Amino acid sequence: MKEKILLETNRYAAQKNTNFVLSMTDLNTFNAILMLTGYHSLPRTRLFWEKEDDVGVAVVYEAMSRKNFEEIKRYIHFADNDNLDTSDKFAKVRKLYDVTNKTLQQFGFFHTYYSIDEQMVPYTGKNSSKQTIRTKSIRFGYKNFVLSSDDGYPYFLDPYCGAKYGGGKVSKNLCARSVLDCVTEIGDWSDKEVYFDNWFSSFSLLKVLKDQGIRATGTIRVDRLGKDLQINKKEIRHKERGSMECHYEENGISVTSWNDNGPVIIISNVHSDLPYTSVKRWNPSKKCYINIDRPNCITLYNKHMGGVDSLDAHVSVYRIDVSGKKWYWPRYISTLHVLISAAFKVFRLA
Repeated sequence: MKEKILLETNRYAAQKNTNFVLSMTDLNTFNAILMLTGYHSLPRTRLFWEKEDDVGVAVVYEAMSRKNFEEIKRYIHFADNDNLDTSDKFAKVRKLYDVTNKTLQQFGFFHTYYSIDEQMVPYTGKNSSKQTIRTKSIRFGYKNFVLSSDDGYPYFLDPYCGAKYGGGKVSKNLCARSVLDCVTEIGDWSDKEVYFDNWFSSFSLLKVLKDQGIRATGTIRVDRLGKDLQINKKEIRHKERGSMECHYEENGISVTSWNDNGPVIIISNVHSDLPYTSVKRWNPSKKCYINIDRPNCITLYNKHMGGVDSLDAHVSVYRIDVSGKKWYWPRYISTLHVLISAAFKVFRLA
């Protein structure tokens, strides 16, 4: 990745007719300063080079001048502007993601359980690919589809740009397509399983995955079950807490509902509701905890689904605190975050 950045940054600087030349040593120092801002934050980046005792950071201004740091930030590039794919909104960072994914997969897929979920990259500027998801902790920014292990090791990042799946319009099959793009990265599914939430799930997707030999489980919305299978969530909500029902079990696919705080509907092409597990829940009428049964598929879903959330939590602790005006700057920062987290998890395995 650094060799690619070095090549394209110097090419871009030459296109701008400047005398700026980036060396590998300077790029390493630049990235090190970025990482340092994740745990040593100041109100403004320039304060790192101030000489006052309460703001200046000697390890920063002794390693690199402020002018050099700002020049690297101004000219850093990841693709040749003269040879961009005009049909790809993220052509400027596409190769950056390709190299990142290759790096993340260099040791192979060494986990058994995987999850697919959305990841938000903070960005508040103007860009046609910026998303607003009010239920996320990061409400405004770019969206990635991420394939990770159940303990948060990332394997594949797929940046969402809106027009990727529909020739200029968002395809109705976007949810299924994003899952299929992720699972295609893993060649052998003989001993692996994947989990995803109701944004991705549909009955037709689980059938396709079943036909491909991919074992999958996910929560599902009632309007994606198809016309032949109707489930009334209001009726489930009014049942006793802990009540469950297997609504469909055929051709290796099962659909199970369970009433917890609210109705939960889950679909799987590998697991069913059996065997039940016992969980504690608060009973308001008895004013004590009681044991209720929970379907096996929901137990496994809760255990293995939170990989991407674990990755986001790990990233958020030491998030790089250097902003930029260019729309692709947050993309570069987010790949650094993911690679740092992945490196730490590999280190913990050693």
